[in-house]
Order: sequence, then C-alpha cells, then structure tokens
Amino acid sequence: MAKKKKRCKNAGPEAWAAGSICWDCIRAELADRSGRYTTSKLAQYMSARANFENVNWGLSDEWLETGFLIGIRCFFGVDLDDNGNLLEDYQQPSFFQSYKSASVN
Repeated sequence: MAKKKKRCKNAGPEAWAAGSICWDCIRAELADRSGRYTTSKLAQYMSARANFENVNWGLSDEWLETGFLIGIRCFFGVDLDDNGNLLEDYQQPSFFQSYKSASVN
C-alpha cells in the first residue's frame, strides 16, 4: 500500500472552510477518496434535474466534490448538509419533492 503524503497545515475541511485552501491537499484528498464522494447523491440528483430541464449536465463528480471540500453547501440552488444529504432545491422545489418521494419508494 502506498504511503499517504503528509499534508500541510491547510489540509482538512476545517481549514478549507476557514478559507485556507491548499490545492495540492485538495487534489490529494480527492485521490484518497477513490471516487467515493460525499457529493454522489448531488451528482445523481443534478443529472436527473438536468434531464427534467432538458439541458446537458456536464460537470464532473470531482468538480462537485472539490466545491464541497472547500465549504460550499449550495450548488445550483440545491442545499446539502455536511454529510452530503440533499436538503432542498430552491430552483426546482416541485421536482425535488417528486425526486425525494421516488427515492424513498
């Protein structure tokens, strides 16, 4: 197993949320997660919403996760909690309710 690279003092969500962003540490964190992203629910939802809106969804999962790691919790009107759970969609509230209902069933 590869040895983890030691990160600088600006590594971690607390530092990033405080505005101390080390992009090398962000890239290392993304690599460590190996595609297991906190924003995977958001990516699935945004893909479904884009289909509903008849627009293309072309942003990568890494793009969403990078934003999440630096403290963003609202993407395109969709609020997330700190665990990546979808809370509300201010732009498409009726679609959000339908999507959440279908996800539960």
